[in-house]
Amino acid sequence: PMMVRYSSTFKFYWDILIIILALFISIVLPIEIAFNPPFLFTSTEIAIESIINLIFMIDIFINFRNTYVSTKSGDEVFSQKDIAVRYIFGNFFLDIISSIPFNSIGNPSSPLPLLGMFKLVRVGKINTIIRNLNIRTGSKASLRVLWLIFFLFLFNHVIGCIWFYIASLQ
Repeated sequence: PMMVRYSSTFKFYWDILIIILALFISIVLPIEIAFNPPFLFTSTEIAIESIINLIFMIDIFINFRNTYVSTKSGDEVFSQKDIAVRYIFGNFFLDIISSIPFNSIGNPSSPLPLLGMFKLVRVGKINTIIRNLNIRTGSKASLRVLWLIFFLFLFNHVIGCIWFYIASLQ
C-alpha cells in the first residue's frame, strides 16, 4: 500500500500547499463573512474556493496514509491501523469540519457561513511544519517569530471582521 513518509519531500511540499491555502482562506473568509463584498462572489472566486475545499478533502485522505514517528519507541510507524487511530483521535474531525464549504450552503445572512471559520484551524499546522523542519535552530527561531507576527495580524483581522459583522447585525 502507498504510504506517505512524514519526512518525504512530497509531504513537505504538500504541507506548504495546505498552509498557503489556509493563509489565503484565513484572510479572505473573514472578509467574505463580515463585509459580503460582491467581488468575492464571482465565478472565479467560487471556483478557487471549490478547488481549495477539494484540496482540503484530499488532505484528509493523505493524512490517513501519512507515517509518523512514535513518541514511545522513536520508530517510524507504518501500520495503517495505528495511523488511522492516531489521526481519528487527533485532527480528523477538525479537518472534516474545515473541509465542508459552509459559506456555499445557505444565504450569506444566515449564521451557517460562520461555521466556515473552522477553516482557520488549518493555519495551526504551521507550528507543526516549523517544528519538523530540518534546518538550523536560529532559522527555526526566525520562522517562529515571523509566524507569531502573522498570527497577531490574523487574530486582529478576524476580531475586526467579527466586530464589524456583529455591529452590522444591529
